[in-house]
Amino acid sequence: MKLMTQEQRQRMFKESVKTLDDLVDLINIRKKTGQVSNEFNQFYLFILLLICDAHVLIKLYCKADQRWEEIFLVKQMYIFINESTKKIIGFEKETENLKNKIYWNEKLRMFVGEQYPSLLPEFEKISNILIAYRDNDSQDDIWDLRKLAVHYDKELDTENYFKTLNEMNVDDSFQHFCKWLGIIYPLLHFAQKIITSK
Repeated sequence: MKLMTQEQRQRMFKESVKTLDDLVDLINIRKKTGQVSNEFNQFYLFILLLICDAHVLIKLYCKADQRWEEIFLVKQMYIFINESTKKIIGFEKETENLKNKIYWNEKLRMFVGEQYPSLLPEFEKISNILIAYRDNDSQDDIWDLRKLAVHYDKELDTENYFKTLNEMNVDDSFQHFCKWLGIIYPLLHFAQKIITSK
């Protein structure tokens, strides 16, 4: 990945500040959207909060100037990717147990199909993108890094842990993070179509 220039980072930082302000405005007005189901409102709010978190991470990336800041940031990015994937669509081996706890589930599909049938093809398209991402082989690596970032197991090999952390590349990780964010944003746009359709 080509490294970003300082000017590009400054521009991205400013864009994230503005985006955060805009998202907070959306969060504050969501109470006026009583025309959609409570479960859908929960999903919409979750996506808004998720993208707020993402832009805080972008701001941190733009300002990180010490190696340990980069390492810490990479860990946070992988926690974000793993936990948001789990909440939105679940992992294949867990989906049956989590089907009533994940957002992108049969209930939401039924709600869209019954109330907004014209949006069902878009719902299915987004579903296929989410499933393809979830089932990609890179999820194992993300899970391993997320585990290192969250748990200090009794069996932790500190030397290996340090070696793994030291090998983390913040720019490659940021590229992967942006790829996931590129999948999250269509969820927001889809939700906003429903929110503004009545």
